[in-house]
Amino acid sequence: MKQAYLVHEGRIDREILEGLLPEPVVAATEFVAGGGVESSLSLASTLLARRGRPVALVADADTHNEISAAEQGDLLRYMLGQASGGVPYGVFVAIPEIEALLACDSGLVSEICGREVNETEWELAKARPKRFFGPIVAKRPWARILAELSEESARLVREQPIVVALQDFLSSAVHTVR
Repeated sequence: MKQAYLVHEGRIDREILEGLLPEPVVAATEFVAGGGVESSLSLASTLLARRGRPVALVADADTHNEISAAEQGDLLRYMLGQASGGVPYGVFVAIPEIEALLACDSGLVSEICGREVNETEWELAKARPKRFFGPIVAKRPWARILAELSEESARLVREQPIVVALQDFLSSAVHTVR
């Protein structure tokens, strides 16, 4: 039986998150696509209220502005808090979008691209990661790309604060809920 829910915006988010989280956490977590931030919030609220299991909501900030992203996270936490009834929940906002996790290092971007990227390409990958990685993912799915990363590159991504926080939340949820 799944012990927690991870509500995300879409298929690509799921591929990335499944590739980054430890297998025991993935196995105990039900991944649910919400379609967008508003519908993901609605779905997460419903799951909290009706299913009574911990819920992690992962949303794209769709902005580079850290203050706006933090405000968005605060609003999402407030809204989920209204539905939680004491059930644990977590909100994790990716700036500007989840694919940015894979643009944290120029060497990592080069590894994903299969060639050396220049400074301009790396800046584009950081600024518009969904757009930059789109053609690459069209040829190879994220699950395969992540599985083929070097140990060092995989570690870099898994050490990103949002990944660590999400893993900590889900690890706690799947080990404390029976």
